[in-house]
Amino acid sequence: MAALFFTHLGNDWITETTMENLKNTMIKTLKDVLELIDNSIQGSDDEVIPHSSLNFAVTDGCQVLASRFSSVSEYEPPSLYYSTKAGPTLNRKFPDHPDGKETNDKNKKSADEHGKHAIVASEPNTYKSDEWELVPPNSFVLIDKNFNVTTEQIQL
Repeated sequence: MAALFFTHLGNDWITETTMENLKNTMIKTLKDVLELIDNSIQGSDDEVIPHSSLNFAVTDGCQVLASRFSSVSEYEPPSLYYSTKAGPTLNRKFPDHPDGKETNDKNKKSADEHGKHAIVASEPNTYKSDEWELVPPNSFVLIDKNFNVTTEQIQL
């Protein structure tokens, strides 16, 4: 998948790419994979439902694009979450613990000292469920270089 994605992305490794280019490259990659799946089952005597769950994440080091995708709408794709709030809970310099355990370290910083951030994960990895947003099925989560997060339906 990575080789296919990078083939579509092209050979310019110097110019900063746009989020639109990352998104279009991922759409081309998903279309190719779906075509390969379809071609692999043609002529099969079995009643095969060509289903694939295609959750991927790519980054250029400054921005992130992740997909939560199922090739068949009847199947829910594997989960994908994002958070712009869980950083202080996960960061050990701050006064909380990911498992909800109490900490008494007086050298820790307050949560309001934590910088802007975005985290993408297959499952929430803190005990505070309100820190996490589920990415809708067949959607992208887009994180720009300023850590602004949006979700967008995948249009194939």
